[in-house]
Amino acid sequence: MSKALDLDTGRVINMESDYFVEGTKHMLKDNYKQVFYYYKQGDEAGCDNCQLALGLMYFEGVGVKQNIDEALKFLEKSAKQGNSEAHLCLGNIYCSKGDTVKDLEKALFHYKNAPASCYMYMKLSYLQSKLDEIPNNQKEANIESIKKDLNKLLTKG
Repeated sequence: MSKALDLDTGRVINMESDYFVEGTKHMLKDNYKQVFYYYKQGDEAGCDNCQLALGLMYFEGVGVKQNIDEALKFLEKSAKQGNSEAHLCLGNIYCSKGDTVKDLEKALFHYKNAPASCYMYMKLSYLQSKLDEIPNNQKEANIESIKKDLNKLLTKG
């Protein structure tokens, strides 16, 4: 297990969750150099919450230069360890209409692994994204495909 020295207190940090706690304390002080240091140490120790936090920092450009590829890398690492919040973030990213990579199959996968309390919202986001891809004059003709997607979403697992 990795160890780190808290430069402010001189305290030795030696547990994965401590990296997340210490990084978050520094986030509250807007001390992004320390935030990044602790979250990166936590990432190297396998802390899924630190990986989630790094992914969000890169996605939003908080304390680091915005980098969607790095954001996805850290969020995927966290999700692979079972972090349901990382799955939710990835589902939203892959479902978005913005300048990020849109991949509805990946969105569906991550939404199915996200917190159950968010599942209805996620179903609606996914279906809205599917509808947005279809020209208005073709929506009725594609209703069976949309129903099939809805059935996939309703069958979680």
